[in-house]
Amino acid sequence: MSENYSINLKPVYSKTVPTPDDVKLPNNWSLSWHQVATLEALRNPSIEVIFNTAMTGDGKSLAAYLQAMTSRTPTLAMYPTNELARDQEKQVQGYKDIFKPQKDPQIRRLTAAIFDAGNFIQRFGRLGRHKGFEIYQAYALVPNFLVARLFADKSHPLEDGETYDRISFKNTIDKFWTFKNQFERYPQRWGGIQSAYIYSKLQGNHHMKEKYPEVAKKFGISVQNALGISIKQMNAQFYRCQSEGKTKIIDEARSFRGSSQLDCAIYDLTNPDEPETERFKMYNLPGILNNFIFELWDKNSFMEKADKAGVITTRFDKALCYLKFKGYRDVREDWHFYYPGNLRELAKSGKVQVLPDKQHELQGLEISQRHGYGINQISDAVSRRKLVCFISDRDRNFLRATLGLPMHFQAYPITDEPEDRKPHYTIIFGQDALLLETLTWHWKPKDDEGWIC
Repeated sequence: MSENYSINLKPVYSKTVPTPDDVKLPNNWSLSWHQVATLEALRNPSIEVIFNTAMTGDGKSLAAYLQAMTSRTPTLAMYPTNELARDQEKQVQGYKDIFKPQKDPQIRRLTAAIFDAGNFIQRFGRLGRHKGFEIYQAYALVPNFLVARLFADKSHPLEDGETYDRISFKNTIDKFWTFKNQFERYPQRWGGIQSAYIYSKLQGNHHMKEKYPEVAKKFGISVQNALGISIKQMNAQFYRCQSEGKTKIIDEARSFRGSSQLDCAIYDLTNPDEPETERFKMYNLPGILNNFIFELWDKNSFMEKADKAGVITTRFDKALCYLKFKGYRDVREDWHFYYPGNLRELAKSGKVQVLPDKQHELQGLEISQRHGYGINQISDAVSRRKLVCFISDRDRNFLRATLGLPMHFQAYPITDEPEDRKPHYTIIFGQDALLLETLTWHWKPKDDEGWIC
């Protein structure tokens, strides 16, 4: 199917309301109802948590920062991705230039090194907030089957050239896209680990017990009722993993978005116009092996160059390796993970693993790739790093199709045969390993008793 289709999306603007008397806005500005409601909630000492569910591009950022811009209110902002943090830093700087607050807010980014998984509708909203892009054209490359379902099939929901609001458009995409697993078992299976950890911290904090004597008890009861778990059993899971030398699995379960086990520090030379400070990045190793021509670099040289450029280097301290990006591959590189042991036994266990594992005589992973300067050193770094992972005896395409795994699910081919060019085993890392385990743990033998380690 080679046809091109186009639709128009209506802008998203909430209803405006009168500006509060004590709020001074720039000329020709007005506030949406949700911005005023957020401001009133922030000023209400009896309200501790506020959720603003306005759509992207409808002014949530101003709603959050309006109090800081119009009064001396200390504000700490936290964002889940580097991209969003950078976007918001520019947004807030723009507010400072316009509002000119009496006390200049100090903007600091709190970022997390994770891959981006935002959908293209959100990106539309972010582009539309910039000057000169009030009306703009964007292109989306989507699979043929989705185009057919949206525009060509007998009951297609969209018409070429028509106009739709973003809510209806998003709901249509969700409805006609393939099945996507929601991992309903995850909160009970792994979310209880995090809850049990918080409960133990509340129990052991003398200051909290003195000031809020019932908080730990109430939290424990609420969590157990909501998740259908036992705090006692969750603690038993922790001690079991500890005795097995697998506390990294517990750490993964307790982390908010999972760890970045295979992230590499990058000095990017692919764009000659890029500012020097923005050349220093963190990329996930599989994506690097797929798409980039790279050169191995040593940590000291990387850190020294980053430091001279005025870049904060702490986020690069635990990188798997340090590389220079020289260019892009014309064709995606064919590579896979290699395990110098028995994959069949690891897959048969149906458990999340930590590799290497000296206590159980399990070796580390290696990289099998024909091209790339420094690939042997990178493979050595992978084999030394303790990685939380799950190994399946099914092909990753089969797993994606059968289980409805999300597009960005970290599933990669792996083999234990040195000459195997078409591995049929699959390895999954980090929090994704825990997610996949939730789909299979209830199939285990009864004598397993549901232990995660």
